[in-house]
Amino acid sequence: MAAMQPWLERRRAAENETRREQQRAALEKAQRDLASFRDDHTNEDVFEALRAHLSRLGWRTETEQDRRRAHQEWVERTVQLLHKVKELGQRPEATPEAWAVPLRSRGPIFGGVDARELQSMSTDVRAVESGEVERRLIDLALTGRVSEQEYRVLMGRYRSLP
Repeated sequence: MAAMQPWLERRRAAENETRREQQRAALEKAQRDLASFRDDHTNEDVFEALRAHLSRLGWRTETEQDRRRAHQEWVERTVQLLHKVKELGQRPEATPEAWAVPLRSRGPIFGGVDARELQSMSTDVRAVESGEVERRLIDLALTGRVSEQEYRVLMGRYRSLP
């Protein structure tokens, strides 16, 4: 094995470089495609007429304010779910069922919020934004505190789009 180590290192470096080249080529192609899409004004009149019809029907483009409001509603619903999860955490531990075993190998769960922002949040909101609710749900399954059906219902509530 020791004799093969230099060869393996060279091979790994070559594979990484090949992968980087493929990524660079894909990025360049995507940038060219985006530029040509932005330069192409074909059917612009059709899109404008469609936008006008949709706006008369009351449809409109989602705004940043809409997204913030939807996210806030999701956070509120998920805080309620967190309280339910804490309540379920009081159940006694049991042997996890077979369906829960694959949950052990799940990768890390990341929240999408900056650490500085988390510091200014309440404890419950911090748990929601950091992904702790999902970790707690998985822990409930791995400790046998919830059935498969309960787990699926709770995860469905957690993953419901904001």
